Amino acid sequence: MKKVNFISCLLLLGGFLFMGSASAISLNFSPSTTMVDVGESFDVDVVVSGLDAAGEIVSAFDLDVLYDASVLSATDVQFTGNLGIVDFDTITEVNFFSGVVDFLEINIFLTDAELAILQPGDSVTLATLSFSALTDGVSSLMFGPDPNTGNNVVGSLFSSLQLSAIEQAQVTVLAQIPEPGTFFLILGGLLLAGMKKRTQIKI
Repeated sequence: MKKVNFISCLLLLGGFLFMGSASAISLNFSPSTTMVDVGESFDVDVVVSGLDAAGEIVSAFDLDVLYDASVLSATDVQFTGNLGIVDFDTITEVNFFSGVVDFLEINIFLTDAELAILQPGDSVTLATLSFSALTDGVSSLMFGPDPNTGNNVVGSLFSSLQLSAIEQAQVTVLAQIPEPGTFFLILGGLLLAGMKKRTQIKI
């Protein structure tokens, strides 16, 4: 999907591959469920959890997020700085395709020890994705199936982490009821109720 797979190049330059951590590390979205109206914009974080228990950090990632392009439109990717100063300590790339957000970030200057200071705790937010709701419907958000470019998270010593869980999220888009329509519905209901009461009193 990319002309150059930066992570693969980095691994080749390193000259070796290490086995990833066997601890329970998961890749997920936060929130896992979102409900919005047509026309609204919303954000979803991409999060790696379980790092603390595994004694791991994140030094790079290459991800694809898939979504229903008939329901949603991806508008932006914001990197968090948890891998260093964006575009100074890191290399980033973002590509938008129909139904796919393709993005990566690679730390190029910081040591694993320095990354550990930036990434305290069990979870690290990698990026925030922004979407716009196009029409009513339901769309899943899921990571791409390719372990190299779709769901690749790299930890210490250029080792791709073994992910025990790759979670999905669900976005529900609701059709907006125009305010004048809502007003007339309520008014009609009140008029009907009033007419029924009058009829009952006359009888």
